[in-house]
Amino acid sequence: MEDWARAIERDTPDFITLAGGEPLSVPWSIDLMRAFPNVKWCLSTNGLNRDKIDELANLRLPQIFNINLSYHPEAAKRYSWYFDGWKLGMLTLAEAGYNVSSNIERVNQNVERSQRAIEFTHAMGKKMLISPICGGRPELAKPQDTPLVCEGGVNHLTIAPNGDAWPCQSAINSFAWKETCLGNWIDNTIDMSRKPVPCHLQCVEYFYQYKEHEAGDFFFLNVREEK
Repeated sequence: MEDWARAIERDTPDFITLAGGEPLSVPWSIDLMRAFPNVKWCLSTNGLNRDKIDELANLRLPQIFNINLSYHPEAAKRYSWYFDGWKLGMLTLAEAGYNVSSNIERVNQNVERSQRAIEFTHAMGKKMLISPICGGRPELAKPQDTPLVCEGGVNHLTIAPNGDAWPCQSAINSFAWKETCLGNWIDNTIDMSRKPVPCHLQCVEYFYQYKEHEAGDFFFLNVREEK
């Protein structure tokens, strides 16, 4: 945790989103959020670490702007306990005062198989976001023809647990993930010259998120065609 804390103190972001994988599997993830009350935090979790959900509920951290408990219908089909555990997590965090939401990836029959979760979330007065799939898109395996520019690396970084950083989620999930790594944020070795300009990656924000996600440009990347 100490290396992450030093990096945040050195270059304090306005917002930090902890997402997965599963961030609550990192033993010190909650301690890191507690250590920086002046940063707005978002947390995306599957909610299966029940002890961590209870810890968050007891702490009632005001710096956490949103907690998203993702819903996975394939897990609900496989495990009889999953749906009730997900509901309990939603209720526990909402009762503790957190702004909670949920999301489902729009892939296969996920939406159709998640109707009871959608109805439950709406009955709570909370949002269920239907998100386009990002990381697993086959289009990311090859370049595309439209030259793009953006504020990736300036307004936003996608950072792995070891500190390696990319300008966006498209880069880290693409065929060019090695070449587009900007360096290590924890070690303060970011090199923006490694960012492709113009970019010919299959940008999930520009081609999918902006059109299909109701939150639009929530990473503030401002992706656009090069003039």
